Parts: sequence; C-alpha cells; structure tokens
Amino acid sequence: MTKLSIVKDRSLYKFIPLSRERIDMAYALVRESSSPISLNQWRAYAQSLVSDADSNAPHVEGAEQRGIIVTEAPADYIRGLVAYHVCADLTVGKRLILDCIAVPDAFDRRAIANALSAEFDRFAKEMDCQAIVITVEKYHAWLSPYFLANGYGNAEIQVRFL
Repeated sequence: MTKLSIVKDRSLYKFIPLSRERIDMAYALVRESSSPISLNQWRAYAQSLVSDADSNAPHVEGAEQRGIIVTEAPADYIRGLVAYHVCADLTVGKRLILDCIAVPDAFDRRAIANALSAEFDRFAKEMDCQAIVITVEKYHAWLSPYFLANGYGNAEIQVRFL
C-alpha cells in the first residue's frame, strides 16, 4: 500500500461518532464482523460508550474519553466502525485504545480498512494521545496487512507510539 492509495481510499468515507439513534443500525455490521453477540449485548456495550447528543455537561479535564466512530459511505451508510477509549498511561501520557473493529465482508472492505487505519493517527492526535493500542480478534486477522502498511506492529495487540 502506498500513502497515495490510502489518501484516495480515505476520501471516499467520512468519520463521525455513532449516535444513540443509530446503535441498532450498526448492529448488523457488528454481527457480521465479530464473534456472535446478541442485539441486547451490542446495545448495552454501545450505550455505555456513546454519549448523549443532548448532554450539555461540560467535559471534565482528566475524565475518560470514549465512544464509537463509524465510517460512512455516501448516502450515510455505515460501512465500518471502531470503539475507542482514552486512558492515562504512566509511561507515555495518554493512550488511545481501539477495539471492536467492524469491517464487513464487502467488495470495498480493502478501502474501508485503509480508511480506518489512516484515520487512527489523526484521531489520536486530536485526542492528544501519544500511543495507540489496537486489539484485533482472530476473525479480523485479515486487517493486519492494512495496519502494518500504516506502521503498526504485528500480533493481536498492536501498539504504535506517535
């Protein structure tokens, strides 16, 4: 993979936070892309990570940041997602932890994987993180070449220091 192809692939998609209203819509993608989980399991997990859009509460410095980012194709179709949380790390400051990565078995999964992988660094910088940890299930072993092409390590837990 060249950086040019990643930029080209990335331009096809936009990245937005998953809203509570779209949790059920994302379930089909998660069910297809991960170990078997029920709709109720997904709802409980997603609701614990997704903030209320109507919340006017100010962000508290040092509070844990977390959520789910979806990859949308034109016409607002959810084509991929990743759950994240930011935590303090004694050695590096802040660490962005990515898990529950969902990319469908679709004709454009290569472009979606490239777009997500290219987005991780930008997102980490936005969150002021100095390291990224990616947890990959065995089901998603096919994603490893895309992460490796973007400078991440290998194995099931991949770390990249920025």
